[in-house]
Amino acid sequence: MKSIDLIPTTGGKFEFYLNGDLLYSKIETDRHTEDGEILGLIEKALS
Repeated sequence: MKSIDLIPTTGGKFEFYLNGDLLYSKIETDRHTEDGEILGLIEKALS
């Protein structure tokens, strides 16, 4: 079974890692993800 762990933080930080690799950072982009964006990043990283 595969799972996703959500780790709460403070200060509006939102980062998404896959296997230790940073796929998305709200801090770097200055915006939150759009619908389906994280799934697209996962699919791209796994292909």
